[in-house]
Amino acid sequence: MSRKFLSAQTLVAAFVIALTSPAAADSHWPNGCDATEQLEVCANLGGFYAQGADPFPKDTKRSASLVRGAREAAIQACHDADPDGCALATTLIMADADLNTDERFALAAAAMGAMDTYCRAGDPFMCEARVSTQTTRALAPLHRNIEKIAAAGQGPRWHDIISEPNQWSTIQTQVTKDQQDTARTACDAGDQAGCLMDARLHARFTPGGSIDHARTTPLFDACLSGTTTHCGSISFLMRNLKYTDKEAFATRAEQIRAACEQGVGPMCRILPSLVAREERQSARLLGCNMGVATSCTEAAMQDFNDWKRASGEDTDALESATTSFTRGCELGDAFACHFLEHISKG
Repeated sequence: MSRKFLSAQTLVAAFVIALTSPAAADSHWPNGCDATEQLEVCANLGGFYAQGADPFPKDTKRSASLVRGAREAAIQACHDADPDGCALATTLIMADADLNTDERFALAAAAMGAMDTYCRAGDPFMCEARVSTQTTRALAPLHRNIEKIAAAGQGPRWHDIISEPNQWSTIQTQVTKDQQDTARTACDAGDQAGCLMDARLHARFTPGGSIDHARTTPLFDACLSGTTTHCGSISFLMRNLKYTDKEAFATRAEQIRAACEQGVGPMCRILPSLVAREERQSARLLGCNMGVATSCTEAAMQDFNDWKRASGEDTDALESATTSFTRGCELGDAFACHFLEHISKG
């Protein structure tokens, strides 16, 4: 098993099984998960326990507890304007077999309503979540039951909420263009916040072949200095740069390594994807040594997988995995704590 999280489709299948079992309090188990801090991790841990993915035992009660906590946190994050929270909330709501139809639809309506409101108010990232594949798949049952919903007197509102993604793609395109124009104008006037927003929008919504990397420099610089957490597009930008300007790619890769050596977490998480395969574990361990919890966990997973491939005979790999999982857990990564709990029993 790799640290790569489960797909939304797999999560739904797992949660439908897990959520039919009553949830018990987190205190019944050695490790919980704070979904307000590690939302996606908690949701995926629920999926791992639902599936019984090695080394996790199949435990539907524990899965249900983790997933319910994640669902509540995702709904709150959605209403607090977090697009990732909205996309995950729809998946968790629609998969919850313990909710009756009215409850499920009401919660989904509230989440979709938040996305609609923020999108129409000019948030292109929320528009993107609104039309995402994850959201569309989660809402598939609503599309299949449109006649039933209409018969229940919820027709007009639900027709609006579950309208075809094409309508919302059009809205997203216009919202994004408006925000790009506004941010670009502010940037040209010397507003650094406008330059950062322009860089974020250009990095996120421009087709790969037409990216102007000079225009993304404010985002890159902010990520290197650790003054923004909106660094999810940097990996994409670096992949594009690798094929369009190898010299610039090498320069920025060294800057990312230097930032990691100064303890800038997002840059440590990106670094392994920029180096040769044989250097990736060293890059993960560098991040771990700098106190980046997820880097420790990624390094531990590599060692754990090496141990598995050696049919359990490479005890050094297992020892290294245990050491890195322990460090990741100490640094607060719930995934590492749960994984350590179970490999220590093996």
